[in-house]
Amino acid sequence: MATTLILPPAAALEAAAAELISSAQDVKRHATVNKGLYDLLTVEPQIVRVSGAYLVPSSSRGGIVHRVDTVAGCSCEAGRAGRTCRHAVAIELIEAAQQRTMPCLLYTSDAADE
Repeated sequence: MATTLILPPAAALEAAAAELISSAQDVKRHATVNKGLYDLLTVEPQIVRVSGAYLVPSSSRGGIVHRVDTVAGCSCEAGRAGRTCRHAVAIELIEAAQQRTMPCLLYTSDAADE
């Protein structure tokens, strides 16, 4: 079953981008993170979660949708060439921002014993 993602707030996306940029090893990664953030903030793409992957519309070519998954990476030209692309980074940003904005429920054995 496919589910359209609700994008996290802009501030959470921006904070996630800042973290990714600070941990990046090269300038190309900085640029890709900025492109992914730009797409999320300005284009606000409809990203769909499907079994084991995300469907991310191209921001530069209308009607093209790329598949991003953890096994094969992204189906775009950069992804197929083994490079990090803005589509995969957009998913990274969303996941990092969701960790900031969604509460976690912690399960401890102490709580279960009470």
